[in-house]
Amino acid sequence: MSRPIAPTAPFLWERAPPTGDCSVVVVVDDDHDCLAEICELLGLLDIGLYATSDASLALQKAIMDRRVAVVLADLCMSDRSGVSLCRSLRDATGDRHPLQLLIMTAFPSLDSSLEAMRLGVCDYLEKPINVAALRDAVLRAVGRGRQSPSAARDTAAAGRAQTALDVSSAGAFEALPGRGGPFEAAAIELLSRLSGERCRIFADYACDEAAVSILLDVYKTELQNKKLSVTAFCVINDVSPSTALRRIQALVNAGLVEREDDGTDRRRSLLSTTPIGQELVQRYLGAIAQTLGPGTTR
Repeated sequence: MSRPIAPTAPFLWERAPPTGDCSVVVVVDDDHDCLAEICELLGLLDIGLYATSDASLALQKAIMDRRVAVVLADLCMSDRSGVSLCRSLRDATGDRHPLQLLIMTAFPSLDSSLEAMRLGVCDYLEKPINVAALRDAVLRAVGRGRQSPSAARDTAAAGRAQTALDVSSAGAFEALPGRGGPFEAAAIELLSRLSGERCRIFADYACDEAAVSILLDVYKTELQNKKLSVTAFCVINDVSPSTALRRIQALVNAGLVEREDDGTDRRRSLLSTTPIGQELVQRYLGAIAQTLGPGTTR
């Protein structure tokens, strides 16, 4: 049974499992637009779904409903953090009702990433949410949730270890001095540095990671003497038009991107960077090049 989304209420949507043996996925995010979009995407899967903007309701549901196998939580919420929610779930359920935990965020940080790993979070998804990545992460988590507790832990650990082995053996990163060598710590440290540079350079323009990603896509297309259309951006990044338009308009309002009608097809809009947008991208790319210097990559 589905309930209509009600933006003013903390509870947004519930759908019972299609069959008796299906798992339930709990999703919690205080961004109602993002939550509605995730409900739309996960609603296509053969799972039960419970979505809410209230972390307390999500916690209660996950603890009380034995059908719940996966919890997907936003990192930064007004009432509590996703990491805090995962910690409470671990404390409350332990091995009696092992849950697969996933975190999503537009603001990855070193501390939160390390804490998430310590809590056994099996996937750390970045916003804007990639449709394929979200679907695959949830299906993997549901599959682990149907295993025995020990097998699920082994599968999750093997997956994280294999990912680290594949990337580190390819020579993408070196271990940081004094870190003891785990790939995850080195990778997260690098991401933290890059995130810090982004925040510093775009601080006056209220650009989050998603907005900077759009700006980089527009700039990259211009290097090929082309202009990026809104439709092409949605296809390339696998995001909905409503989400793309909301983020593009924020860049237009900040004076970093211009949007114009396509002269050959008025149904399409084309994007281009403004002089200010170009300058900020060039400064950001320069900062990235400096961060990825000797001692960080090889």
